[in-house]
Amino acid sequence: MLDQTILSILKDHDPEIFDLVVKEETRQHEQIRLIPSENYASPEVKAALATSFTNKYGEGYPGRRYYQGQVNTDALEIMVI
Repeated sequence: MLDQTILSILKDHDPEIFDLVVKEETRQHEQIRLIPSENYASPEVKAALATSFTNKYGEGYPGRRYYQGQVNTDALEIMVI
């Protein structure tokens, strides 16, 4: 299920993208795809991806990143491991 706040933002600011997102959500819900490399993210993962963490590039391992400003990225990665 898609987050209604995100959908509202998309619908108001980019209706074409909104339409494609809704169509893809419907397609994934109605059709089964048995492609091993294709995963369907949970609503919780989708919600996390709609945050400022999407702006981060976290190359490396927690505590040993190549770029500064990763303290929260490190904490999140350690938590989900």
